Amino acid sequence: MAAFKTVGATGTVTATNSNVQSGAISQQSSYLRVVATAAPAQVAVGGDPTASATTLYLAQNVPEIISIGQVRAQPIANYGKGTSTTITFYEGQGTQFVVGDYVTLVSPSQTGFAFSHKEVTAVNDKASAGVGMVTGETEGFGRIITVDHDSSAVSGTWNTAYNAYSDLRTSFKLGGIRVGGTNSVIYYQQVQITGG
Repeated sequence: MAAFKTVGATGTVTATNSNVQSGAISQQSSYLRVVATAAPAQVAVGGDPTASATTLYLAQNVPEIISIGQVRAQPIANYGKGTSTTITFYEGQGTQFVVGDYVTLVSPSQTGFAFSHKEVTAVNDKASAGVGMVTGETEGFGRIITVDHDSSAVSGTWNTAYNAYSDLRTSFKLGGIRVGGTNSVIYYQQVQITGG
């Protein structure tokens, strides 16, 4: 029999006759435990999930555990402001993130730079000015990403002295829709699983 340990806070989504999404959830585990109460429901998990008649079915009051993929998180080395935001990681460390991921930045010592649940739109993998680059581009070596976050109004500059306290990690949402005519309340909780 498997056992699990809870990670983070429990949340709820009230599933109606159209897709309803949770707020953004910073990923801390590879598994999400879900249970539909009051009525069955169907759910989807992702950056911008749409639950429908073809997504995972939850029977009423029967908990399920969903694999949501590997946790990806790392500190950042630099932050470029603009209508979109560039995040640079340390030399020798490629990014763990890919285009289409949603990410959340926490920076306790520089809270003005933080953002929640923004999409990664590009990964700069250019190696040198002579290989696939145009004038003005920066070599990325897979360690610079672009995020769909308008940081142009953020005051000040990123202070690299606080890099170790930053945390950029994947985030996700849960989408839910009821099955039948009764709304369902879906409880969700990230868990770690041991045993088998």
